[in-house]
Amino acid sequence: MRTFAERLTAAYIPEPNSGCWLFTKSLDTAGYGHIWRAPRLVGAHRASYELARGPIPEGLVLHHVCGERR
Repeated sequence: MRTFAERLTAAYIPEPNSGCWLFTKSLDTAGYGHIWRAPRLVGAHRASYELARGPIPEGLVLHHVCGERR
């Protein structure tokens, strides 16, 4: 069974013009990528941040630099 990090890494492709990472799996109704991390679905952008940098500080708002929700 793959780890959460492996599943997340396998769920995006780089967009060659902007460098954005485009999520290729499930999207929520607003168009944001989400992925299962027990015990619930989490935003792919939040999960990516946490894997790279650690817990998201209280009150921090994450923005998609390229403006692409997925």
